[in-house]
Amino acid sequence: TGKTQMLGLLVADITNPVVFDVLRGAEQEAAAAGYTLVIANSQESGTKENAAVERLLSSVDGIVLATSRMPTPRVVDLARRKPLVLMNRAVEGVASVLPDVESGVNQLVTHLYDAGHRSLVYLEGPSSSWINARRWEAILNAAERLNIAVVAVGPNAPTIAGGRTTLRQVMASHATAVIAYNALMAIGFMQEASANQISIPDRLSVTGFDNIFGTELVVPALTTVGTDLVQAGRQAVAMTLAAINSDESPGKRASGLMPTNLFIRGSSGTAPR
Repeated sequence: TGKTQMLGLLVADITNPVVFDVLRGAEQEAAAAGYTLVIANSQESGTKENAAVERLLSSVDGIVLATSRMPTPRVVDLARRKPLVLMNRAVEGVASVLPDVESGVNQLVTHLYDAGHRSLVYLEGPSSSWINARRWEAILNAAERLNIAVVAVGPNAPTIAGGRTTLRQVMASHATAVIAYNALMAIGFMQEASANQISIPDRLSVTGFDNIFGTELVVPALTTVGTDLVQAGRQAVAMTLAAINSDESPGKRASGLMPTNLFIRGSSGTAPR
């Protein structure tokens, strides 16, 4: 057949719990079609991601780039050479699986507004992250619509340690609520706040994105915006397989947006007076 029956899946950080559910869904879809999934980790580096892709190209029939950090021209070039689908990033002419960022952010900011918060801080993720920029833009739009103040702190590493380093800047802002780039950063921030006797949510409400495993286990449980990551992984692989088995350009198979939902838990509450 001239096919290897293998797919490449590149992730930015394999230790991030977000990846677990994406991998689960991707592997299920690949196995059902008789394909083996080859996983590579870029360690949040576009350079390492590019090198991994080059090594994989001749061995796989298609590629899924989850949270790619490579420059846009490089992504476009790869999509011309091999069936390719992006996750959490949009590039014109390249198929992608995206969360409905605007809907999720609007739900979250409205929740905080209804709880009396009028000053927010966004803890940014990596500057190379497409989804980070989209979340910040959506937060700005929501803040303008509701006439509330918002500032950004970052860029930051998208890790627990990255969240811990932001406490001083957040406290200096005198904001009453925090929106973190992801759940790991939010958890790290809450750990640092607890170590400094700052009560959550009494003094600060803390929220984040991704709704990973563990968000309900921290104390207080974390309010997050999330999407069905297993389904996202399945959809990305299904789109890649469709492109492999068709003469149609993969870019013409771009998906609709994945629904996002707000999960309200104990880390967000009424704004302090």
